[in-house]
Amino acid sequence: MARGDLACQRRTRREDEAMTRVRIRLDVPDSLLNVSRWVIDALLYPLGFEAVWLDSGEHDADIHYGGNDADKSARVVFGFAANAAEVYSRRCAVDLTDVTWADWGGERWPVLFRSDRGEPDLVASAWYLLCGWQEMTTQARDDKGRFRYEDSLQSKLSIPLVPAVDGYREQVKQMLIDAGFQVRQRRWGDASWVVCPTVDVDYLKKWRPGMVYREVVQNLALGRRDDPLHGRLKRARQFASQFVRRGDLYRDSLRRIIEVIGASDGTATIFLKAGAHGPHDVAYPLDGGFVCRLVTSCREAGFEIGLHPSYFASQHPDYMRRERILLTDVVGETIRSVRQHYLRYSIPTTLRLHAESGFEIDSTLGFAEHEGFRRCTCVPYRLFDPYADKATGVWEMPLTVMDGTLFNRRHLGADGAVGATSQVMDLCERFGGCAVLLWHNVLWDEMDAPGWAQHFERTVTEARHRGVGISALGSALDAWRQSL
Repeated sequence: MARGDLACQRRTRREDEAMTRVRIRLDVPDSLLNVSRWVIDALLYPLGFEAVWLDSGEHDADIHYGGNDADKSARVVFGFAANAAEVYSRRCAVDLTDVTWADWGGERWPVLFRSDRGEPDLVASAWYLLCGWQEMTTQARDDKGRFRYEDSLQSKLSIPLVPAVDGYREQVKQMLIDAGFQVRQRRWGDASWVVCPTVDVDYLKKWRPGMVYREVVQNLALGRRDDPLHGRLKRARQFASQFVRRGDLYRDSLRRIIEVIGASDGTATIFLKAGAHGPHDVAYPLDGGFVCRLVTSCREAGFEIGLHPSYFASQHPDYMRRERILLTDVVGETIRSVRQHYLRYSIPTTLRLHAESGFEIDSTLGFAEHEGFRRCTCVPYRLFDPYADKATGVWEMPLTVMDGTLFNRRHLGADGAVGATSQVMDLCERFGGCAVLLWHNVLWDEMDAPGWAQHFERTVTEARHRGVGISALGSALDAWRQSL
């Protein structure tokens, strides 16, 4: 048995021993049994509960979920929508007109399924959103092969910043408290929530031959940016200044990111590439002096190194496996975390590649076009394979904000980007989750990324002033899982 597997088993045993067991009876069609168990676990685990599953004929349940003949002896009864089984079995989407709204504490929350008596089916609504059902039942993709924000329920219902699954969990929590259960919410060490800075290293150097050609020929000589002459000359001067400076902006950016986060007593996850297989990848050597020094600096600072797979690796088993092995050899320790290049992720292919390659944590599942909650949660959860109808061993640390989203897609300035990030952080704090934030090592490049560094520095400062933990993905998840 591998050392990492043994450590994972020990963590699991410690978690199980500390959790409160609840007896749960499910009276659902066989097609819904596995997904219902998975999502109920996902709702209860952050509250400190472990499910003990009863046979359908057993009574004395603490929680009952199933048909209209609800077990009246159960202390908590979840509403059940009979049509959820048809949606799951036929792999069809929920009709937008079937979405209703619940008023909880003066706030409106979307409900995707209701029982015949009109009760919200929190379980079915949660699995639909949490397992990526809408991604699986939507064919449209963007030019990078990604599920588009515009096709999502979040866009159509105007709820990008509504973590609906976390809202459902709050309702479950109140039901358990009303039934006399003691809830022990998981924590992130000494804090109730956490900020997880991450950095995707797409390039190690800015002024590569292709970039020089872009500036000298395409921009200056041919005017491909459609700038007036004075604008082209201004940019040419900026290029010349950067080109002759000592060192490289992108490498300096990595050093400064580590310094800024370290000065706030934090850590981060740095995602490195280990392969290049097409025009969307830029190769860089992992055996060079800079990467060796970077790995040493990260290790000394308590930072985590994760894999940023090549563009086509999201669909290619051999690329994924080889790149993880290569990066493991360079780093000298098991690579636990992964985030796909360009956030390319498909169900079930990428999900299965991560599990089969031995990753423990993914942090890909955010929207490229909008900040917020792609799977409607800011809380970690184990991913579910709806085609195989089973849970995987991979934890999702949900991506909430990406710098390129704020500046390139939403066209915000530095102040707007900081405000949007702060709003997401407010929600993560409210629901005891993790604000996973993605930056690229283009910070402090005011020629091509104006305001990005300011957004980074102000966000880290805000996190420090809030008194929240600032942590790499792996150490954050470990602390949360072991917190009881």
